[in-house]
Amino acid sequence: MASPRIAGKNARLYVADVPLYLDAFEAEDQIELNLEDGTPFGADWREMTLIDGQISLSINAFMDTKRPPDFTADYVTDRAYWDTAIDGSNNIKANPNVPIIFVPGASALRGDPAKFLNCILGSLNINTPRSGLGKLQGRFAASGQYGNGFIIAQVEQSFTGGVETFIPTSGGTDIKVAGTLGTMAALCVYKKSGSSSFTIKVQDSTTSGGSYGDAITFAAFTAVGAQFKRDVVDAGKQFHRVSVYGDATETLGLIIVSTNI
Repeated sequence: MASPRIAGKNARLYVADVPLYLDAFEAEDQIELNLEDGTPFGADWREMTLIDGQISLSINAFMDTKRPPDFTADYVTDRAYWDTAIDGSNNIKANPNVPIIFVPGASALRGDPAKFLNCILGSLNINTPRSGLGKLQGRFAASGQYGNGFIIAQVEQSFTGGVETFIPTSGGTDIKVAGTLGTMAALCVYKKSGSSSFTIKVQDSTTSGGSYGDAITFAAFTAVGAQFKRDVVDAGKQFHRVSVYGDATETLGLIIVSTNI
């Protein structure tokens, strides 16, 4: 199949829990599907059944070295590969699944489109920055369903301990279509000011101001990190919102992208 290409500038790439700001980039989706012809012989139309396939996301970019205030350029560029390939005991991860979020735009606002996948890290090469720019080359192959979704939260703010906070505070984000199976989402927490436990949920409703129920509950976390989750219990409704609950007051920097399936 044809490989869609996107070229532009000022994009954002979240690799695990590391935010990378791309000054200029070229991204390519590569899709390979194996199909079985289920159509009777002699029919003018064809009915093809999906057997299996794979989708990969390739990104070549110049990476801006500017970071949020609590990151330094050298720390981030080293950490991007280290955290995706090496575990806490300095061993190579046996199954290095890494949530990837790619936002092809100058901003990452709630409601903006974004691509996301739970990937097997094929390659990630970050060169030493020169003249304020570093070259990034990466290839990420999905180990689960590929997502064309929407940002439902992108905030850096303080969350009060013991209080459930909703994003947005009222209503929800339009995912454009109500799913028939369920919901999937990717979470990147790239900033965390303390060590208390937080739980984040994706909730959904048939209308923006309607009654919301839990669609996805991410695992509780005490440090920066990233998660990808797919749930087919709830019949993915058209509007999503985010619930954040922590044991103590902390500042979080996070982005969540979701879609219906």
